[in-house]
Amino acid sequence: PNAELDCEVVMPNHVHFILWLHSSSHVTPSAHLDRDDRVRQGLQPLTKGSISSIVNHFKGAVTKAAHRAG
Repeated sequence: PNAELDCEVVMPNHVHFILWLHSSSHVTPSAHLDRDDRVRQGLQPLTKGSISSIVNHFKGAVTKAAHRAG
């Protein structure tokens, strides 16, 4: 709810987006992640509403749709 898509360009094998992120007071690490394991591996937990979280969810949705489409 705190991200707004400004424009997008669809290329043959990837996309480009310009997003506007609006401030939020609900910035918390995603609950489904094991924070200790991610930190040990050198990875930071995804922060809800961050660019990383938005890209992660977008890629997951595209992968799921592609698998359904065959």
